[in-house]
Amino acid sequence: MAEQAPFPLRPYRCELCRAWHLTSRTKGMRLPRFETERRRTQKQTAS
Repeated sequence: MAEQAPFPLRPYRCELCRAWHLTSRTKGMRLPRFETERRRTQKQTAS
């Protein structure tokens, strides 16, 4: 689901319910592998 979103989504573990949720907040979070690969391919096609 996060891979198909038109904007970056990051999974995070909720401290209240201990379940995983998605957020669009990205400050201080690592990029997931699919996001780094997406950016790499976009950079190559732009060049």
